[in-house]
Amino acid sequence: MDNKNIKEFILPIALMAGLARVILDFIPKMLDASPAIYYSTFLICFIAEVVLLTIVTKRFKKLNDNYLTTRQAISIGVTAMVIIGTLYGLSSYIYDNFIDEFYQTNTMIRWG
Repeated sequence: MDNKNIKEFILPIALMAGLARVILDFIPKMLDASPAIYYSTFLICFIAEVVLLTIVTKRFKKLNDNYLTTRQAISIGVTAMVIIGTLYGLSSYIYDNFIDEFYQTNTMIRWG
């Protein structure tokens, strides 16, 4: 499979994972949860993203007759993480600048 097929394969999965990442970040903010709960979402999402990339790479390899080059694996990982990171970064920017400007500061103060 070429890079076009890889991107068509990973795009829907990455968009859903990005949406899940945004929701998982947004829920503790809306519920005004403790800083430990809010900061634990970063660890949870890190682990979930590693698991997701492992599963997606294995699925792609299976669809490709158990053949996967290093370039294809890197393309899958980078494409997924760019999409997930962009969605998360955009949602955090919007929330922190337009919805609740002092959320990060107040959370850090409560953590300390």
